[in-house]
Amino acid sequence: MGSRDEVIEAATAYLDSLVSHDPSGVPLHADAWRKENGADTGTGGDAIREALRSEIMDVVKGYREVRWYVDGPEAVAFYVLEVDGGSELPVAERFRVEDGLIREIEAVFDLSGQ
Repeated sequence: MGSRDEVIEAATAYLDSLVSHDPSGVPLHADAWRKENGADTGTGGDAIREALRSEIMDVVKGYREVRWYVDGPEAVAFYVLEVDGGSELPVAERFRVEDGLIREIEAVFDLSGQ
């Protein structure tokens, strides 16, 4: 099990890639998975990396106000995602990090106000 800082570092690399659209520095396990509001959005590290490179991610312009809650290998980030047109989206995202690699990502957000 990694330290609190190691878990946050791995998850932050993922958050940074949302903005840069460059997932090369994201430490994803080969068997990682990602869900958004309960729907599968990536199975396998390569599939998640490809999704981060997709054109649909071009709307993401930044993130801020990150608050971390960490318990062992589990971290939850509460943050504001900045998107095209000045919109802001509150997000809660859970990460499970094992041996420095992200194994699970689960995002929850509400688009009804957008």
